[in-house]
Amino acid sequence: MTQKMTLKGLREQFDPVLTQRQLAKMVGCSRQAISSWETGDRNPTRCDMMRLSQIFGYSYGEIEAMFGVKDGGISG
Repeated sequence: MTQKMTLKGLREQFDPVLTQRQLAKMVGCSRQAISSWETGDRNPTRCDMMRLSQIFGYSYGEIEAMFGVKDGGISG
């Protein structure tokens, strides 16, 4: 990631028609969780960030930096 990327931007870059509901199914969480991560209301858990890194092909550290967290996320 060369510029400040958001989860929404990453999702749309990965697949322009990928919905929050579809991503939630891939991650194993609710659509509401994806929405709260995209708006910045909550951060994904460490496990969810690992899944996001595998889905999008970025390192765990890059995903962690995207959310501005260190040493894992908070429950959400």
